[in-house]
Amino acid sequence: MQEYHNPVIKGFHPDPSICKKGKDFYLVTSSFEYLPAVPLFHSRNLVDWQQIGHCLTRDSQIDIHKTPNSGGIFAPTIRYHEGIFYLITTNISKGNFIVRTNDLTQGFSEPIWLDIKGIDPSLYFENNKVYVQNACFDQQGSFIQQCEIDINTGTIINGPIEISRGCGGRDVEAPHIYKHNGWYYLFCAEGGTREGHMVTIQRSHNLYGPFEKCPNNPIVSQRDYGKALLQSVGHADLVEDNDNNWWIVALATRPYKHRHHLGRETILLPITWSKDGWPMVAGKQAKDSYKIQIKEPIYQPKKIIHDTFKKTKLDYEYNTIRSFLSDYYEIKNQQLVLYGNKQTLNTHKSPVFIGVRQTEKECYFETQLSISLKPSSSAGLTIIMDCCHHMEIGITSQNELYVKKTVADLVNINIIEKVIGKIIIGIETNQEYYQFYYQKDNQKYKVDQTYVKHLCTETCFSAFCGVYGGMFIEGEGKAVFDYFHYQEK
Repeated sequence: MQEYHNPVIKGFHPDPSICKKGKDFYLVTSSFEYLPAVPLFHSRNLVDWQQIGHCLTRDSQIDIHKTPNSGGIFAPTIRYHEGIFYLITTNISKGNFIVRTNDLTQGFSEPIWLDIKGIDPSLYFENNKVYVQNACFDQQGSFIQQCEIDINTGTIINGPIEISRGCGGRDVEAPHIYKHNGWYYLFCAEGGTREGHMVTIQRSHNLYGPFEKCPNNPIVSQRDYGKALLQSVGHADLVEDNDNNWWIVALATRPYKHRHHLGRETILLPITWSKDGWPMVAGKQAKDSYKIQIKEPIYQPKKIIHDTFKKTKLDYEYNTIRSFLSDYYEIKNQQLVLYGNKQTLNTHKSPVFIGVRQTEKECYFETQLSISLKPSSSAGLTIIMDCCHHMEIGITSQNELYVKKTVADLVNINIIEKVIGKIIIGIETNQEYYQFYYQKDNQKYKVDQTYVKHLCTETCFSAFCGVYGGMFIEGEGKAVFDYFHYQEK
């Protein structure tokens, strides 16, 4: 027996979808306003996941300029069928589309757009036909619809036709259809993606229904387990491993005092089948650890990133906001150089920011930089939830070390001291506070702190994302970073 711990993918990685090719599993999650979009992961044991790229990596596939907080790319589904990987998802500003590839190392195709309203699209293949299920909305609320499409052109052949209004919960969404032992199973999320979130199941002998509701719905929800580590569990996708074991991946949060800031994360739950043919989660509850029989060894190491910029490209963990920023950064002489584009972190456009997800409540971010800035500009290290909720330690164009805290319309700036040349700055955190520090003469000086709750989802305008930490420049000029370090404690 081996033990694993949830989440299996920590930090802002919501709406997981999974597929299998041979002994290999592939998983994608939502990315909203961050680029490259739709992170892509690989695993052999369903627990240890390595990011191997992104699915949307160029402007011709994705345009999310000026998208609002928590806009952009919603709820992707990945499927493998007859040698091809398909990804279907929603750009909330433009609609639903499909990309494909027969080689994940070569990236995905240009998008095929679908004339289908709604969100959370999924794909189901059967008898040379392809069906799309997705969530849609009317005056009565939300419902699940289905249509048959031409997978090569996106043309709708039949439908869409309403097939379900859920099992009684609000906000029915995230549909996936699977066929098992002659039944079509319709998985959905209901209850809204907060404390009332849940996974429900229906089934039918006909692809278009009518669907009967599982008598044990919801099959998993944390709504009645207020003291559990994992909360807001829902949005599940089902997979069978190579030893005939069944699993779901789902999203969950890890709140502290009823607030969470890491975002919605990816968890893994074992599934068993009842005697009457319903997939079930033991106890209808998501646990933070499980002991399982699995052949592949489990590791789950703490995350450490120490980047001295020796590669010519940024690692997959890094993201930008709303733009790829290809004209505003470069890696040269084993340094990352950021160039100002006149924007600030407060913009709904594209600030010059490159960072990584915060994946644990206790961790730290650190970098060393030097600046050459024009007046009224600044650069440094930030933790950011959205354009109205972020905190920085940095250097101004007047060579002043400062800490700045932005919480909606409340802004506080603390000037620390004058600095000359390169400086090491950092942000470390526990579940209560972010603390800002710098190093001088091999001494570490803590200069300010703020409450973590100021960057929590429940406080911010970003309903669906999580905190990032990373390097930035505001205004004009350039900032040169010698290294970037992120480490879970």
